[in-house]
Amino acid sequence: MNNANADASVPSAAPTGPGSGTGPSAAPTGPGSGTGPSAAPTGPGSGTGPSAAPTGPGNSPKASAASTGVGATQGVPISPALPADGTVVLKAEGLGKTFTAPVPVPAVRGVNLSIARGELVALVGPSGSGKSTLLAMLGGLLRPSAGEVTLCGTALAKASDDDLARVRNVSLGFVFQFHHLLAELTALENVALPGIIAAREGWITRDPAAVEARARDLLGAVGLGSREDHLPAQLSGGEAQRVTLARALMNGPALVLADEPTGNLDRVTAAGLMDLMERMNREQGQAFLVATHNAELEQRASRVLKLVGGEMAT
Repeated sequence: MNNANADASVPSAAPTGPGSGTGPSAAPTGPGSGTGPSAAPTGPGSGTGPSAAPTGPGNSPKASAASTGVGATQGVPISPALPADGTVVLKAEGLGKTFTAPVPVPAVRGVNLSIARGELVALVGPSGSGKSTLLAMLGGLLRPSAGEVTLCGTALAKASDDDLARVRNVSLGFVFQFHHLLAELTALENVALPGIIAAREGWITRDPAAVEARARDLLGAVGLGSREDHLPAQLSGGEAQRVTLARALMNGPALVLADEPTGNLDRVTAAGLMDLMERMNREQGQAFLVATHNAELEQRASRVLKLVGGEMAT
Protein backbone atom coordinates (compact mmCIF):
# COMPACT_ATOMS: atom_id res chain seq x y z
CA MET A 1 0.00 0.00 0.00
CA ASN A 2 2.96 2.34 0.54
CA ASN A 3 4.43 4.00 -2.54
CA ALA A 4 7.83 5.63 -2.82
CA ASN A 5 6.52 8.29 -5.19
CA ALA A 6 3.11 8.24 -3.52
CA ASP A 7 1.40 9.52 -6.64
CA ALA A 8 -2.32 9.18 -7.24
CA SER A 9 -2.95 7.86 -10.75
CA VAL A 10 -5.07 10.77 -11.86
CA PRO A 11 -4.61 13.79 -14.09
CA SER A 12 -3.14 17.02 -12.86
CA ALA A 13 -5.42 19.57 -11.19
CA ALA A 14 -6.73 22.71 -12.73
CA PRO A 15 -6.35 25.81 -10.58
CA THR A 16 -9.27 26.29 -8.26
CA GLY A 17 -8.37 29.47 -6.51
CA PRO A 18 -6.33 30.32 -3.51
CA GLY A 19 -6.14 29.60 0.26
CA SER A 20 -6.30 29.32 4.12
CA GLY A 21 -4.31 31.71 6.32
CA THR A 22 -4.17 35.38 6.80
CA GLY A 23 -0.57 36.47 6.69
CA PRO A 24 3.03 35.31 6.84
CA SER A 25 3.47 31.74 7.87
CA ALA A 26 4.38 30.33 11.26
CA ALA A 27 7.03 27.77 10.50
CA PRO A 28 8.22 25.03 12.80
CA THR A 29 11.64 25.64 14.22
CA GLY A 30 12.73 22.15 15.18
CA PRO A 31 14.15 19.46 12.96
CA GLY A 32 12.92 15.97 12.31
CA SER A 33 9.18 16.08 12.55
CA GLY A 34 9.16 19.76 13.26
CA THR A 35 9.30 19.35 16.98
CA GLY A 36 9.94 22.94 17.87
CA PRO A 37 6.81 25.03 17.99
CA SER A 38 4.40 22.94 16.03
CA ALA A 39 3.95 25.04 12.91
CA ALA A 40 0.43 25.34 14.12
CA PRO A 41 -1.34 28.57 13.32
CA THR A 42 -2.43 30.79 16.12
CA GLY A 43 -5.70 31.84 14.59
CA PRO A 44 -8.46 30.10 12.73
CA GLY A 45 -8.41 29.22 9.09
CA SER A 46 -4.71 28.89 8.94
CA GLY A 47 -4.54 31.59 11.56
CA THR A 48 -1.20 32.80 10.39
CA GLY A 49 -1.23 36.51 10.56
CA PRO A 50 -3.37 39.15 12.22
CA SER A 51 -6.01 37.62 14.40
CA ALA A 52 -8.66 40.01 13.05
CA ALA A 53 -11.50 40.16 15.51
CA PRO A 54 -14.64 39.21 13.65
CA THR A 55 -17.45 41.59 13.04
CA GLY A 56 -19.84 38.62 13.19
CA PRO A 57 -21.36 36.15 13.59
CA GLY A 58 -22.08 37.68 16.95
CA ASN A 59 -22.81 41.07 15.38
CA SER A 60 -24.57 39.81 12.28
CA PRO A 61 -28.30 39.13 12.03
CA LYS A 62 -29.33 35.59 12.91
CA ALA A 63 -30.00 33.44 9.87
CA SER A 64 -33.71 33.07 9.41
CA ALA A 65 -33.65 29.88 7.39
CA ALA A 66 -33.51 26.60 9.25
CA SER A 67 -30.35 24.60 8.76
CA THR A 68 -30.84 21.84 6.21
CA GLY A 69 -27.43 20.22 6.25
CA VAL A 70 -23.79 21.07 5.81
CA GLY A 71 -23.37 23.73 3.18
CA ALA A 72 -27.09 24.21 2.53
CA THR A 73 -26.91 27.83 3.61
CA GLN A 74 -28.72 30.54 1.65
CA GLY A 75 -27.49 29.24 -1.68
CA VAL A 76 -23.83 29.07 -0.61
CA PRO A 77 -22.20 26.03 -2.26
CA ILE A 78 -20.59 23.43 -0.05
CA SER A 79 -17.25 23.85 -1.80
CA PRO A 80 -16.91 27.08 -3.78
CA ALA A 81 -13.61 26.06 -5.42
CA LEU A 82 -13.64 22.25 -5.26
CA PRO A 83 -12.13 20.61 -8.35
CA ALA A 84 -13.79 17.81 -10.28
CA ASP A 85 -13.69 14.22 -9.03
CA GLY A 86 -10.35 12.48 -9.44
CA THR A 87 -8.24 15.57 -10.02
CA VAL A 88 -5.00 15.99 -8.13
CA VAL A 89 -5.35 18.76 -5.57
CA LEU A 90 -1.84 18.53 -4.10
CA LYS A 91 1.45 17.52 -5.68
CA ALA A 92 4.96 17.58 -4.19
CA GLU A 93 8.09 16.96 -6.24
CA GLY A 94 11.57 16.50 -4.77
CA LEU A 95 10.45 18.17 -1.56
CA GLY A 96 13.09 18.66 1.11
CA LYS A 97 13.82 20.70 4.22
CA THR A 98 17.11 21.17 6.04
CA PHE A 99 17.22 23.13 9.28
CA THR A 100 20.51 25.00 9.52
CA ALA A 101 20.88 26.08 13.18
CA PRO A 102 22.93 25.28 15.11
CA VAL A 103 24.13 22.66 12.60
CA PRO A 104 22.49 21.46 9.36
CA VAL A 105 19.85 18.81 10.03
CA PRO A 106 18.00 17.33 7.03
CA ALA A 107 14.41 16.79 8.20
CA VAL A 108 12.74 15.82 4.90
CA ARG A 109 14.46 14.59 1.73
CA GLY A 110 13.27 14.05 -1.82
CA VAL A 111 9.58 13.50 -1.16
CA ASN A 112 7.28 12.98 -4.15
CA LEU A 113 3.57 12.59 -3.55
CA SER A 114 0.17 13.56 -4.89
CA ILE A 115 -3.27 13.63 -3.31
CA ALA A 116 -6.47 13.45 -5.34
CA ARG A 117 -9.87 14.79 -4.49
CA GLY A 118 -11.87 12.45 -2.25
CA GLU A 119 -8.88 10.51 -0.92
CA LEU A 120 -8.39 9.87 2.79
CA VAL A 121 -4.63 9.34 3.09
CA ALA A 122 -2.78 8.41 6.28
CA LEU A 123 0.80 9.59 6.76
CA VAL A 124 2.58 7.32 9.24
CA GLY A 125 6.08 6.95 10.62
CA PRO A 126 7.97 7.03 13.90
CA SER A 127 8.23 10.21 15.96
CA GLY A 128 10.93 12.45 14.53
CA SER A 129 10.55 11.08 11.00
CA GLY A 130 9.55 14.47 9.55
CA LYS A 131 5.75 14.16 9.33
CA SER A 132 4.96 17.55 10.88
CA THR A 133 7.66 19.27 8.84
CA LEU A 134 6.28 17.70 5.66
CA LEU A 135 2.71 18.78 6.46
CA ALA A 136 3.91 22.32 7.23
CA MET A 137 5.56 22.53 3.78
CA LEU A 138 2.54 21.02 2.02
CA GLY A 139 0.31 23.59 3.73
CA GLY A 140 2.45 26.59 2.86
CA LEU A 141 3.39 27.18 6.50
CA LEU A 142 7.08 26.44 5.91
CA ARG A 143 9.21 27.21 2.87
CA PRO A 144 11.05 24.10 1.60
CA SER A 145 14.82 24.00 1.09
CA ALA A 146 14.32 22.02 -2.13
CA GLY A 147 11.53 20.93 -4.43
CA GLU A 148 8.07 22.26 -5.15
CA VAL A 149 4.52 22.03 -3.83
CA THR A 150 1.60 22.69 -6.16
CA LEU A 151 -1.80 23.16 -4.56
CA CYS A 152 -4.81 23.40 -6.87
CA GLY A 153 -2.56 24.69 -9.65
CA THR A 154 -0.69 27.25 -7.50
CA ALA A 155 3.08 26.77 -7.09
CA LEU A 156 3.59 27.65 -3.44
CA ALA A 157 7.33 28.36 -3.70
CA LYS A 158 6.64 31.18 -6.14
CA ALA A 159 3.69 32.59 -4.21
CA SER A 160 3.91 35.82 -2.21
CA ASP A 161 2.93 35.87 1.45
CA ASP A 162 -0.42 37.43 0.45
CA ASP A 163 -1.03 34.69 -2.12
CA LEU A 164 -0.11 32.01 0.43
CA ALA A 165 -2.58 33.53 2.89
CA ARG A 166 -5.30 33.35 0.25
CA VAL A 167 -4.43 29.78 -0.72
CA ARG A 168 -4.47 28.63 2.91
CA ASN A 169 -7.82 30.29 3.51
CA VAL A 170 -9.74 29.02 0.50
CA SER A 171 -8.07 25.79 -0.67
CA LEU A 172 -6.83 24.31 2.62
CA GLY A 173 -8.22 23.40 6.01
CA PHE A 174 -6.02 22.61 9.02
CA VAL A 175 -6.62 20.38 12.03
CA PHE A 176 -3.83 20.10 14.59
CA GLN A 177 -3.23 17.98 17.67
CA PHE A 178 -4.01 21.06 19.78
CA HIS A 179 -7.21 22.76 18.66
CA HIS A 180 -5.88 26.36 18.57
CA LEU A 181 -9.34 27.86 18.97
CA LEU A 182 -9.41 31.52 19.98
CA ALA A 183 -10.31 31.54 23.67
CA GLU A 184 -12.39 34.73 23.54
CA LEU A 185 -14.61 33.56 20.68
CA THR A 186 -17.56 31.19 20.91
CA ALA A 187 -17.64 27.91 19.01
CA LEU A 188 -19.80 29.52 16.32
CA GLU A 189 -17.48 32.52 16.00
CA ASN A 190 -14.38 30.30 15.79
CA VAL A 191 -15.93 28.26 12.97
CA ALA A 192 -17.09 31.38 11.13
CA LEU A 193 -13.80 33.30 11.36
CA PRO A 194 -12.13 31.91 8.18
CA GLY A 195 -15.30 32.81 6.27
CA ILE A 196 -15.35 36.32 7.74
CA ILE A 197 -11.72 36.84 6.75
CA ALA A 198 -12.30 35.46 3.24
CA ALA A 199 -15.31 37.75 2.72
CA ARG A 200 -13.44 40.76 4.09
CA GLU A 201 -10.49 40.15 1.76
CA GLY A 202 -12.73 39.49 -1.24
CA TRP A 203 -11.51 35.90 -1.66
CA ILE A 204 -15.05 34.49 -1.36
CA THR A 205 -18.27 36.43 -1.87
CA ARG A 206 -20.58 35.92 1.12
CA ASP A 207 -22.71 38.22 3.22
CA PRO A 208 -22.48 38.00 7.03
CA ALA A 209 -25.75 36.09 7.34
CA ALA A 210 -24.55 33.42 4.88
CA VAL A 211 -21.23 33.06 6.74
CA GLU A 212 -23.06 32.61 10.03
CA ALA A 213 -25.55 30.16 8.55
CA ARG A 214 -22.79 27.97 7.10
CA ALA A 215 -20.90 27.99 10.42
CA ARG A 216 -24.10 26.96 12.20
CA ASP A 217 -24.71 24.16 9.69
CA LEU A 218 -21.17 22.84 10.15
CA LEU A 219 -21.50 22.85 13.94
CA GLY A 220 -24.72 20.91 13.54
CA ALA A 221 -23.01 18.45 11.22
CA VAL A 222 -20.35 17.67 13.84
CA GLY A 223 -22.99 17.28 16.54
CA LEU A 224 -22.45 20.58 18.34
CA GLY A 225 -25.45 22.61 17.28
CA SER A 226 -26.41 23.12 20.92
CA ARG A 227 -22.93 24.38 21.88
CA GLU A 228 -22.53 27.27 19.46
CA ASP A 229 -22.45 29.93 22.21
CA HIS A 230 -19.91 28.09 24.36
CA LEU A 231 -16.31 29.28 24.69
CA PRO A 232 -13.46 26.80 24.11
CA ALA A 233 -12.86 26.53 27.88
CA GLN A 234 -16.43 25.26 28.22
CA LEU A 235 -15.89 22.41 25.72
CA SER A 236 -14.35 18.98 26.25
CA GLY A 237 -11.22 18.04 24.29
CA GLY A 238 -13.25 16.00 21.82
CA GLU A 239 -15.78 18.81 21.35
CA ALA A 240 -12.99 21.33 20.75
CA GLN A 241 -11.50 19.08 18.05
CA ARG A 242 -14.90 18.78 16.40
CA VAL A 243 -15.16 22.58 16.35
CA THR A 244 -11.69 22.63 14.76
CA LEU A 245 -12.82 20.20 12.07
CA ALA A 246 -15.87 22.36 11.35
CA ARG A 247 -13.61 25.42 11.14
CA ALA A 248 -11.30 23.60 8.71
CA LEU A 249 -14.28 22.97 6.40
CA MET A 250 -15.73 26.49 6.63
CA ASN A 251 -14.62 27.68 3.19
CA GLY A 252 -15.08 24.34 1.41
CA PRO A 253 -11.36 23.59 0.92
CA ALA A 254 -10.08 21.07 -1.59
CA LEU A 255 -7.80 19.50 1.03
CA VAL A 256 -7.69 19.16 4.82
CA LEU A 257 -4.29 18.61 6.45
CA ALA A 258 -4.51 17.03 9.91
CA ASP A 259 -1.49 16.57 12.18
CA GLU A 260 -2.16 13.97 14.91
CA PRO A 261 -5.79 15.12 15.30
CA THR A 262 -6.58 12.28 17.74
CA GLY A 263 -3.30 12.48 19.67
CA ASN A 264 -4.82 14.16 22.74
CA LEU A 265 -8.07 12.20 22.77
CA ASP A 266 -9.12 9.01 24.52
CA ARG A 267 -9.90 5.98 22.39
CA VAL A 268 -13.68 6.43 22.28
CA THR A 269 -13.48 10.17 21.53
CA ALA A 270 -10.78 9.54 18.92
CA ALA A 271 -12.99 6.97 17.19
CA GLY A 272 -15.81 9.52 17.07
CA LEU A 273 -13.55 12.12 15.47
CA MET A 274 -12.36 9.54 12.92
CA ASP A 275 -15.99 8.75 12.08
CA LEU A 276 -16.59 12.46 11.48
CA MET A 277 -13.56 12.86 9.22
CA GLU A 278 -14.62 9.82 7.20
CA ARG A 279 -18.16 11.16 6.85
CA MET A 280 -17.03 14.66 5.84
CA ASN A 281 -14.59 13.13 3.36
CA ARG A 282 -17.36 11.01 1.88
CA GLU A 283 -20.16 13.61 1.87
CA GLN A 284 -18.25 16.77 0.95
CA GLY A 285 -15.50 15.33 -1.25
CA GLN A 286 -12.56 17.03 0.44
CA ALA A 287 -9.30 15.13 0.39
CA PHE A 288 -7.73 14.45 3.80
CA LEU A 289 -4.03 13.91 4.52
CA VAL A 290 -3.71 12.83 8.15
CA ALA A 291 -0.41 12.34 10.00
CA THR A 292 -1.10 9.79 12.71
CA HIS A 293 0.19 7.12 15.07
CA ASN A 294 -3.36 5.77 15.41
CA ALA A 295 -3.52 2.24 13.97
CA GLU A 296 -7.30 2.37 13.55
CA LEU A 297 -7.14 5.57 11.52
CA GLU A 298 -4.40 4.00 9.40
CA GLN A 299 -6.67 1.04 8.68
CA ARG A 300 -9.54 3.31 7.65
CA ALA A 301 -7.45 5.25 5.13
CA SER A 302 -7.82 4.68 1.41
CA ARG A 303 -4.03 4.90 1.10
CA VAL A 304 -1.08 4.87 3.52
CA LEU A 305 2.20 6.75 3.08
CA LYS A 306 5.13 5.96 5.35
CA LEU A 307 7.85 8.46 6.18
CA VAL A 308 11.08 7.10 7.68
CA GLY A 309 14.11 9.28 8.38
CA GLY A 310 12.59 12.07 6.31
CA GLU A 311 12.14 9.89 3.22
CA MET A 312 9.15 8.08 1.76
CA ALA A 313 9.45 4.33 2.36
CA THR A 314 8.70 1.88 -0.41
